[in-house]
Amino acid sequence: INAEYGEELGCPTANMDKDAVDIAKNLSTVPSIYHGQKSGLEYTVIEHDPLARGVVYIPGFTSGKDSDECVILRKYFENLSTSNFLCYDPRGIGMSDLSFSDCNLTTWIEDAQKMIDMMHEITNKPPLVVGQSLGGHIASCIAQRKMCDIHSLVLICPGINYGHIFHELVKSIISKTTAQTTRK
Repeated sequence: INAEYGEELGCPTANMDKDAVDIAKNLSTVPSIYHGQKSGLEYTVIEHDPLARGVVYIPGFTSGKDSDECVILRKYFENLSTSNFLCYDPRGIGMSDLSFSDCNLTTWIEDAQKMIDMMHEITNKPPLVVGQSLGGHIASCIAQRKMCDIHSLVLICPGINYGHIFHELVKSIISKTTAQTTRK
């Protein structure tokens, strides 16, 4: 019996052994893991502390909460007690509603925004958003529109279409070359 050990936790110390106190201390680091559905989206949340920063994972094209990448991240965040984690199946993928052919980029941007809003509601803080592949493109679209909803952005091999930037660059080079050739 260690009276000081139990009192740290605010527990009565009579008949309390060290193992029982260790178990009680570690209960606070065991995350709550729950699965649910919101607006037709299947999701998984790992919640350690509602006051901790949240992380939302936006999966790549045809990936969802059971993809290899997401499973690795989910296991990582189960053991990291300083953050909460949310992953989901976009509509048309996995257990979420709609068929794949009924979805498009706009649908998936709306899905991601709903999940970001949900994590914001859980933690009362803007989350860190991780987007992979097409999820990186979706995350960047949301950040362009509503950066105030996002604490920070991590893009992993983002599927961003740089074609328009390349097109503008080529037009600029052509117009400069044409202007120089005309002056001569």
